[in-house]
Amino acid sequence: MSDADLLSRPDDLHKGLINSRQQGRLPRASRRQAPYSRKEAWLDLVDLAAREPRQVFNRGRPVQLGVGQLIAPLSEMQARWNWSQKAVRHFFEMLTKYGRLVAIASEASNQARIVGIVDYHTAYADPLASASIFHENDRPMRRSVSQGTRQSVLRKTSGRCVYCAIALTTQRGLPNSFEVDHVLPVALGGTDDVANLVPSCMSCNSKKQAKTALVFISRGDQP
Repeated sequence: MSDADLLSRPDDLHKGLINSRQQGRLPRASRRQAPYSRKEAWLDLVDLAAREPRQVFNRGRPVQLGVGQLIAPLSEMQARWNWSQKAVRHFFEMLTKYGRLVAIASEASNQARIVGIVDYHTAYADPLASASIFHENDRPMRRSVSQGTRQSVLRKTSGRCVYCAIALTTQRGLPNSFEVDHVLPVALGGTDDVANLVPSCMSCNSKKQAKTALVFISRGDQP
């Protein structure tokens, strides 16, 4: 979805977005193969947010959305933007840190992850200006790890976290949810080669951040 597409906002796009929200699902993203950049993901959130209060249905349950709010499950945003779930979570955390996004309800408590865009009317009126927190040379995020690679990584430790040895689950949003971690972080030159990937629980992965596996273990930060 280009900046021009977001700014043109023809009537049929409005109708498609409203119909999709009334059915409790996100409208289909553009058929692009490349991952979204952070700027594009932010513009997408602004475009998806409710422009007026409305009730939608999520998994058959009614959900009330206020102005500037949207249902944004990590798994759906991961597929929509072609990111890893870890990248989506960190992106939301960054937006919250900089006061651009607030969490309204979590998936664990409400079966729907609802977020709200701070000062939505300003962001909607001038979305490109609202994206000024992103560097003009902002690069697309890395692609998500393939399902086949994830299974290969999980088998490395027979389904346990490499850091704390807890049994991992493929159910999302739990402390022991399975996530793929980089032994040498990408920020330090690590790659997505399976030799550099290990299975981690969500709790350990969140605490490790951009540390190397060796540093993380030596500091004893794992549970």
